Amino acid sequence: MNKGNEKMHLLQGEGRVLGYIRKGVKISRPGEGKTDYRFFMEPLSPLPPDFQEARERGYGFTGFMNELGYPINAFPNEEAAEAELEKTFGNAFFLFTPGLKNDKYFVVTDLVQEYGTTYINKEEAYLPIPVFGTWDKPLFDGDMDKLIAHLLAGKPLPGLGKKQWVRTEVPQMLVIHAGKDDSGKQRFLCLMPQKDKAFKDMHIGQGGAYFHVKKENLSWAFFYADDALLVDNVVRCHHDPLWFIPQSVMKEIRKQFVPLLDEEKPENQGAIISQQALDQTVRDMMLMPASSKSSDGAGRNEQPEIAGKTTKGKTVETKDTQEKVKPPVQKNSRAEEDGALEKEGTAEKTEEKRENAASEKSTSQEKSRTAALKAEKVMNQKEEKKAKEEKREDEEMAFIHRFIRRVKERGFLYDERDLYNFHISAKSSRLVILAGRSGTGKSGLVRLYGETLGLSPSQIAFLPVRPSWMDDGDLLGYLDRNRMLYFPSDTGLAELLVNASRHPEKMYIVCFDEMNLARAEYYFAQFISVLEKRENPSIQLYNPSLEDRVYNHSDYPARIPVLDNVLFMGTVNVDESTYHFSDKILDRANVITLHQRRFADMARLSRKHVADEDEVGADVYRRFRKEEQGVTMSDAELHLLDSLNAALDERGASGGIGYRVVSDMSRYLANIPSDSPMSRKEALDMQIVQRVLTKVRGSREQIGYLVSLDEENRLTGRFPELLNRHKQVSAFTESMRVLKRKAKELKTYDYTL
Repeated sequence: MNKGNEKMHLLQGEGRVLGYIRKGVKISRPGEGKTDYRFFMEPLSPLPPDFQEARERGYGFTGFMNELGYPINAFPNEEAAEAELEKTFGNAFFLFTPGLKNDKYFVVTDLVQEYGTTYINKEEAYLPIPVFGTWDKPLFDGDMDKLIAHLLAGKPLPGLGKKQWVRTEVPQMLVIHAGKDDSGKQRFLCLMPQKDKAFKDMHIGQGGAYFHVKKENLSWAFFYADDALLVDNVVRCHHDPLWFIPQSVMKEIRKQFVPLLDEEKPENQGAIISQQALDQTVRDMMLMPASSKSSDGAGRNEQPEIAGKTTKGKTVETKDTQEKVKPPVQKNSRAEEDGALEKEGTAEKTEEKRENAASEKSTSQEKSRTAALKAEKVMNQKEEKKAKEEKREDEEMAFIHRFIRRVKERGFLYDERDLYNFHISAKSSRLVILAGRSGTGKSGLVRLYGETLGLSPSQIAFLPVRPSWMDDGDLLGYLDRNRMLYFPSDTGLAELLVNASRHPEKMYIVCFDEMNLARAEYYFAQFISVLEKRENPSIQLYNPSLEDRVYNHSDYPARIPVLDNVLFMGTVNVDESTYHFSDKILDRANVITLHQRRFADMARLSRKHVADEDEVGADVYRRFRKEEQGVTMSDAELHLLDSLNAALDERGASGGIGYRVVSDMSRYLANIPSDSPMSRKEALDMQIVQRVLTKVRGSREQIGYLVSLDEENRLTGRFPELLNRHKQVSAFTESMRVLKRKAKELKTYDYTL
């Protein structure tokens, strides 16, 4: 349990607990003229030790119906509230994180409804079981060999953390891995100790969950997603890597398991399956087709057949291992008998050699068949992956063409490369800043992008930045500690972020208009941290320990998760009335300076009436993104960045290139659509402008060695020299143009921005 500060009112435990809402409610009055109702949660699965001790003293878990989505003053009395709970949630499972408030009573936090099974067995304990991998993303790309090898070697299985797992004395009996068979049907590989009936040791540590079991003690079974035993009894969580299985059902599940290595051993032999044969058996498990399920349709596999070996005490005979029947030897005399015996011994040796040869041939054929099946599986996976990628690219290109068409029909004038650049930047980074002269259409571009996404006015917020803004309270609002009410800012940002966190299926845009009118490092401080985090980023409105005391906390929770369905954008004008961005902002943003088209092109523009676009959901937009594992830039591209970074460090100039910048640049390059008119070389040029040259600023004394003009106004300096030296990765047309502009500013004003 997280003890934290002694003044904290809410102590939250580690791990997730399964429960249900029991009958009975209690009226609560969060404020004058306001009525809510308290409900009570009954846990079904083990509790953390500290909570279990308090539970034995009679404490009960409680929450408010407002947290279930019911508004304040929704019911006239307790009877009506209780009837609604029974009607809607009478047979529903819930998953929650336990909390202890004021050291007096339990509360439920992070409440999630799970639909689970057809009924709730309220008299039985439900055992938590960890589940690793998903249908679409199995561990180790579905390689069962590697999965079992990890388990046997005591290496961690990723995906389970302390925030999901309750540390109790209840023995851990089962490990589950989600995946698919060769036909694409969803199934689970289940592993459990055979002799000890539970893992001797399991703990959550750095890297995931650790289990310890010997191969002689490991058993396995396959279960399919439509197995009646699972459907009727097991709660399979939607958001957490957990199952919850009734204790009595666990006994039934155990009956379906068979040993990975057989217990019985023939005379004068070692283990039934050698280490080499174990590897082959594991491969067979991975390649076992769906037709190998039991005939009762329950989705349980038959025991594996191993030629000539004993499985669960029964000899499995095949064509290659049936014993040859020999005719009896006629005994006439001692000499004849001795001769016959000698011949028989020779015949037996010959027969043994034949059997060994046949066995080796059978093993070789089996290995060839297994290798062919595995190769076919890999080929099918590649073809399936290619088909998905082609579909993803078709969806994205349709969106981009719709974006370009809408821009033209609305009568706006943009360079098409800027439109592609803007889209790639928006999907690959958390912050896009549009720079340029006033009136070049920076805000209009953001609006057009939102219209192409089909966003309603409530899904897009334009926040005109005020010079008086000093902290994020100007953006979000503040908590009145006297009245215990949260008062949101008139920007509407808090409401939009709350809606976005509650509707992860929808896209949202937040645009800070003229965001450098105030110091962004002050009012944008929390968002700087959010833009950096890849896992569980959130904005804090007020101290979480006060949340239960804040009357409108259901509308304005203490912390708001900021999911990847929110796009952050900004516009800037650079003049004497604005502030310059620090590296904290520039390191996290793609800064795009829009190209200004010729005024003569405006004569050919015609504004048309355009219909509203169908809304693009967050799942579709996420498919536009390519999440690369690590940096995928070429050695030549990385060598260029090393050279530029060394040049910046040469004389102590500020604004070096960090790991974050390189990672973001790599992600941008990986996200170029295949049919984009912008090549990778051109895109690299754009990234040098947007992520590196934004930091080349200051006086001639500071950066004159990086870029300058000679007496004949030719571009010189370390940066032009390095770019010319790396012409094989890009022509750097845009970078040279920007460097020449900066050099002219240095020569004219002795300073560049």
